Amino acid sequence: MNELYEFMKQVDVIVLFCLIYGLAINGIVWAVCEFIRFVVKKVKAFITKRKEKKAAQKDDVTE
Repeated sequence: MNELYEFMKQVDVIVLFCLIYGLAINGIVWAVCEFIRFVVKKVKAFITKRKEKKAAQKDDVTE
């Protein structure tokens, strides 16, 4: 019975380690994805703003 108890303690430690390790990796992946999404959003906004500015300048030149 003592061997079973020791074995289950080891399994418990391994399961907790995998759970904590998985949550840590999940947090890192989430942070990286949020950063990438933020950068893409800002780049798209910048490109749109630049196109609108060029279109406004083109309209001013033609008038």
